[in-house]
Amino acid sequence: MNTFIRFQKSNPTRADVPLAFQSTSASPVASATLEDLFAGFFNSPSQVRTTAAVEISLDVFENDNAYIVSAAIAGAKKEDIQLEIDKNTIHISAEIKRDPAAPETSRTLQSERQYGKATRRFNVKHELDASAVEAKYADGVLTLTLPKKMLPQPTRININ
Repeated sequence: MNTFIRFQKSNPTRADVPLAFQSTSASPVASATLEDLFAGFFNSPSQVRTTAAVEISLDVFENDNAYIVSAAIAGAKKEDIQLEIDKNTIHISAEIKRDPAAPETSRTLQSERQYGKATRRFNVKHELDASAVEAKYADGVLTLTLPKKMLPQPTRININ
């Protein structure tokens, strides 16, 4: 039987590291780890929450002329999204701001949405034509059409 271990965070905390990879010394840290293992055991799944940074999820496709990127940036406003292209590097950044919809006289009972800055930088194989990029944002998804820069074609010269 194969066992797969996957971390949700880029910087795992001690509670994220499987017990088999932690220190087994008889220290307060090791005993706290055992307590952490059973901390959410009796809670219903709706009571167990994980914290993760705001993320931009990507789908990247390629055809002969361009790359097509779909980036999920739920909760961001169009004016809070920035796109930078440098040769074959794409940098997407966004800020998801807290919605001030709650009246000042109320108190928050539960808040599960995430707020803050999110960035995503990735490279593609071919250099991009930044002047011909198309970007559309609708329903929390940024769709980019990133045309590949056409290499100069050799010119045939007739000799007289």
